[in-house]
Amino acid sequence: MHLAMSHAPASAALTPVDWLDLVAGTFSELRTIIRERNANDGAGFTEQYEKLRLVNSMGSCAVGREPRNKEKNRYNNVMAYDATRVVLNSKKRTDDYINANWIPGATSPRDYIASQGPVPASIEDFWQMVWQFKVLHGDRFMAIESWCL
Repeated sequence: MHLAMSHAPASAALTPVDWLDLVAGTFSELRTIIRERNANDGAGFTEQYEKLRLVNSMGSCAVGREPRNKEKNRYNNVMAYDATRVVLNSKKRTDDYINANWIPGATSPRDYIASQGPVPASIEDFWQMVWQFKVLHGDRFMAIESWCL
C-alpha cells in the first residue's frame, strides 16, 4: 500500500532536532502501549484484533467489485470503500475508479491518499490521480520509477 500526502503538511518545516524529539516521544509511547496490550496474556492485542476484523463491515465496496473495475484491483479481496474512495475526473462515469481512498489528517478528511500499487490496467489512472489531486510526497511530486509509463 502506498500513502501519499495530497498537499504539503504543516509539519514540513520541522528541523531535524524537532523530528528526533518527535520520534523519541513516539517510541516511548509505543513501548507503553505494547506493555499495556501485552498484559493479561495479550488481552489488549486480542481486543484490538477483534475490532480490526470488523473493518470490512464498515462500508460498501460496491464500485470496486463491479466487473469493469475488477482488473484495476491488485487483490480480489481489497477494495476501496465507496464512501471515501478517490474519484477520478472522467468523461464517462464508468472510468472514475482507482483502488485508493482518502485518509483524514490533522487539517482535513482528505489530507492523504492510500492506494494500492498500480497494476497494468490502472497505471494511467494512478498517474491521473497524482496529477489531478496534486499528490505530493514530502515537498515534491511522488515519482516511482518502476511505474513510469
